[in-house]
Amino acid sequence: MEINTTTYSPEDNNSSCSSHNGTLGAWAGMQYPHATLGFCAAMAFLIAIVGACGNILTIVALPMCKKLRTGAAASATLYVINLAVAELMFCLFILPMTGAQYIYLLLYPGQTLLNENACVFFATVRYTITQAELQTILAIAVTRAIAVRNPELYLKINTGCFTNTYIVGIWIWSFAMRLPITTGIFGKFTFNQNTFECDIDVKSGGVRLIYILLEIIIPVPIIIFLYLMIFCTVWCSARRVMRASMKSKTADVPNSPTSPLHSERKGSMMPLNERKDSLMPLQRGRIESITPECRGNLDTLGRTRAGSQQVFKFNVKESRKSLSRRASFTKDNKRELRLARTIFVVFLVVVICSIPVGVEHALNRTCVKNLTKFLLVHVLYWSQYCINIFVYVLMNKQYRDAYVECIGKFIPRFKSHKKRRFMWEENSAGNASLCE
Repeated sequence: MEINTTTYSPEDNNSSCSSHNGTLGAWAGMQYPHATLGFCAAMAFLIAIVGACGNILTIVALPMCKKLRTGAAASATLYVINLAVAELMFCLFILPMTGAQYIYLLLYPGQTLLNENACVFFATVRYTITQAELQTILAIAVTRAIAVRNPELYLKINTGCFTNTYIVGIWIWSFAMRLPITTGIFGKFTFNQNTFECDIDVKSGGVRLIYILLEIIIPVPIIIFLYLMIFCTVWCSARRVMRASMKSKTADVPNSPTSPLHSERKGSMMPLNERKDSLMPLQRGRIESITPECRGNLDTLGRTRAGSQQVFKFNVKESRKSLSRRASFTKDNKRELRLARTIFVVFLVVVICSIPVGVEHALNRTCVKNLTKFLLVHVLYWSQYCINIFVYVLMNKQYRDAYVECIGKFIPRFKSHKKRRFMWEENSAGNASLCE
């Protein structure tokens, strides 16, 4: 095919709103500045490579860590792996095709790399993947909220069967939502001549609004509400445990078996016959001169005090059990909070990277006013698919140790980083690896 070398005026660099709008000819590819097209194409391939490597590492490394694939953390690990699978698919299928489309526009201005059927296929795959990603984040938020609000229910649903069923349901739902528009029953996918993307037909504005409502406007506020509830619940639980611990310490100090006050009272709680052998001779003579009735009363008083001491020991034992349960509850809450905080940051990354491109598409659906900005916001949108690996490394010690353990099998020297912690993290006992 002959490369079109048609020249264009500088004004066309910044806007597609021209008298040519609506026709797909040689002028269309020349609207976008070549430097911006080349930069976006390079970034698409770079993000695809980095994102694919990071997500493959997540998929392989997390199941290798015993503490992440068993116990209470197993279901959360499955959801995180599913999130990595969705992002890996985007990096393998969507980003390379997008980069190739931009390069094709550089070489053959005004031409599209995809025919109508291929356009429908890639649009369906892209929207299915992005919806599965958001639904997985919602699933993690729901399970974390149940874990901190209703631990009994969480124990019932925290099974591999339930989690796998939920994940399969996420993909079925994400794909089923695309079927009406993919088959042309309710709107249709087509090649947008203004944005040079496969998207919902410009004429199907009502269809677009319905999909935005079902897939963005409803799930996003629910996710925000659930994470706020998680953080508030964990914070309130920590405050209650702290207050209860302070009260227990205050109550145990005066009557503690090791306290001086208790030591002074210990002798007075012994029965009279047991105390008599430990007394001085003069004191022993005085006790022997006591009448039998008084001696019986004193022995009864001693036995009563001894019984009180047994009750006190029982209360101390129960108090220690209660504190142990509180400590276990606090440990579980810390684990849930750590994972919730990590996934919440992932959610914020998705929102921050998606809002600009969503706004640009909403404002420039029929006419792109600033072509350079329109392309650059897509680079920001793609970056979310390679950022998660860095979020996991920076915010979650278990995931970081799993990555180090996995890489260390191929590069043994890399295992020296296993016990290292960032300055903002609490030092665990001995800084032992969490995957051993």
